[in-house]
Amino acid sequence: MNALLYVVTSFLIVSNGNNNIDTSEEQASLQQIEFDLGGYTSNRHNSRTLIIVPVLSGAYAINHFLQVRAQWGVVSCNQKSNTSSTRTANLGNPFLSFIWSPEIFTGITSQISAGFTIPIAHLPNNASTRNERDAYAFASALKGLKSMWLWSPDRFAFAVPLTLQWRASLFAIINLDTSAAVMLPTKQSSNNRTDAIFEFGAEIKTQSPLSLGFRIQTVTIITLPTDRLQLSVSSFLEHEREFVTARIELSMPVGDPLAVFNYWFANLTTTFRF
Repeated sequence: MNALLYVVTSFLIVSNGNNNIDTSEEQASLQQIEFDLGGYTSNRHNSRTLIIVPVLSGAYAINHFLQVRAQWGVVSCNQKSNTSSTRTANLGNPFLSFIWSPEIFTGITSQISAGFTIPIAHLPNNASTRNERDAYAFASALKGLKSMWLWSPDRFAFAVPLTLQWRASLFAIINLDTSAAVMLPTKQSSNNRTDAIFEFGAEIKTQSPLSLGFRIQTVTIITLPTDRLQLSVSSFLEHEREFVTARIELSMPVGDPLAVFNYWFANLTTTFRF
């Protein structure tokens, strides 16, 4: 529960205040900096694991409808047992994308993105490879394999995400998101398989200064022979002020291939607009 405690504390600090939600097109065109902090801790079979995953994103508006965005993260993995202790810190793959925000209908906003990763994440061929492999696996599991190309070592990826937001009523907002991606092995990769990935997520939240929401998500690795589909569920609290949005999310993977992670994962996402 350590990760959950510092996530909740950070959320309360950021959320001190009250304002109406504003998701206007003018707001969407502003520059943004986003900080996402994920955490997971477990203590079983005489082994303790602590995972901390910070991810930093920045978006710059080229014009009213087009943004360029960069995203990059690090995963820290600390594993202790009665006989050994290991600690690793590994870089993820930076993801660079262009985001187009076309007008669709009144009350519906959208974002269409296209981007690619720079394959910096790497698994060396030595004794520490298993620890680093575990670290990348934990980082992917934190959000139910969503955007797993950020944490896929020795892989180049091209992805096309799409998001839609619909103000369904005076009291509810519905968000839909989907992504299609292809991950290609680099020359340093020990796995020569090319993977195709499809993601879909749906969430509903209250339309209020402090929003309560629920999310369901699927990630399908089409090219795997078995365990292709990963289902995840999550609940979240979101608070928005004029220039800051903070969101706490607790998520859990359901079924294989992440059934071994039978725990809730905690994420705090803070977005600054200027």
